[in-house]
Amino acid sequence: MKKISTLCALVFSAVFLNAQTISFSLNSSNTEAANVNLYNAAGVKVYSSDIAIQKGINTIAQDTYINFSNGIYILEVASTTKKLAVKLTK
Repeated sequence: MKKISTLCALVFSAVFLNAQTISFSLNSSNTEAANVNLYNAAGVKVYSSDIAIQKGINTIAQDTYINFSNGIYILEVASTTKKLAVKLTK
């Protein structure tokens, strides 16, 4: 039986350290590829990036080079088997 990979315990350590950086930590039960997507309050994708997640705790810091305005955003991390999302306020 093939074990299904999952992302678990999406925990944010810091969000928007400055206007152009997204930082967070997550714990994964497997090594796998994932996508990081950021949506604004209207549901429009304003940032996307591919990341490699290792088994265990991962600290991700993404320089976006985009000046985000104040508001509500949804940060989504998605692998082929799991999608997690968290509402953020800047």
